[in-house]
Amino acid sequence: LSSGLDDVQAILDALDAGAIDPDLKPARTVLVGYSFGSAIALLSAAADRRVDAVAAMAIGDHGLMGRTLADPGSPVDLNANRSAVAVYGPGNPVPETDPSVFLDDLVEHAERFDFLRIAPDLLTTPVLLFHGVTDDVFPAEEHFVPLYRALVQASHPLLEADLLPTDDAFAG
Repeated sequence: LSSGLDDVQAILDALDAGAIDPDLKPARTVLVGYSFGSAIALLSAAADRRVDAVAAMAIGDHGLMGRTLADPGSPVDLNANRSAVAVYGPGNPVPETDPSVFLDDLVEHAERFDFLRIAPDLLTTPVLLFHGVTDDVFPAEEHFVPLYRALVQASHPLLEADLLPTDDAFAG
């Protein structure tokens, strides 16, 4: 997750510097993310005022995941180990990285990745959230609802959110 956040920073810096294309000066920068990408989009939008809006689908609070991994007695099962093994390692989308690199990053930076900590930093950014009611990867009650409540309680003026009758893949 840390490297994904660094990548977004590098892209925003490159856009500002005209390094990608000197003629490319976006009037607005909107980050859109799904699942893992939703965390990167939300965390980046909270950290960088150059992001004008953010849309996140199937959001996963990776700060919660990091805290849970750090506490072996936690009653919350976030499927973090299963998810990491499905993504990282030989034969997976990121074959050159050991799953422990991702899991260790979550634990080490749990506070940085915490959605409730960053919620106040999103109050000036339009936020669109979509989540599936039957999402078993990032259960709504543990991932979507706390962030949504924090933004509502802070009277976020530009928040749109919807819980849809679907799963993590928005497949039904």
